[in-house]
Amino acid sequence: GHIMIFKRSSYEAFGGHSVKGVRDHVVEDVMLGYFVKCAAKGTVRFYDFTSVAEIQMYNTTKELFEGYTKNIFLAFDQSILSVIAVSILNILAFGLPVTSL
Repeated sequence: GHIMIFKRSSYEAFGGHSVKGVRDHVVEDVMLGYFVKCAAKGTVRFYDFTSVAEIQMYNTTKELFEGYTKNIFLAFDQSILSVIAVSILNILAFGLPVTSL
């Protein structure tokens, strides 16, 4: 996630970025959410901050593909079936509406 907000007590309860499972993970944002939820017994919520911040992660289609495939594969515990299913859902939800413009 680009913007992640934690209660200090939740972040410190599991050790934050110093924990090996977070520090050494390619998709550390996913692991932070996992540790806040499981180890610190916190709550994970999703909010739309598009009125506050605009973020562009990739400049080219190639960068987008490489970043997406790296992150999605690791985020779904390297399950190719999960990656395919989520990719199809993303294309249906976000790709098709754009192509119809």
